[in-house]
Amino acid sequence: MINPTGQGALVSPDSVLHRAAERLAQQFAGMVNEETVERVVFESLERTHD
Repeated sequence: MINPTGQGALVSPDSVLHRAAERLAQQFAGMVNEETVERVVFESLERTHD
């Protein structure tokens, strides 16, 4: 990812997951709420580390 100064920047995993959850929540709007999507995204990641 390029920051406003044009230099490469590290992105925290949490911020990436939050953005992914936001996109998924938009995609599934009306079926599940944003909090549920975010919980599932983060719980899925935790399961991969067990």
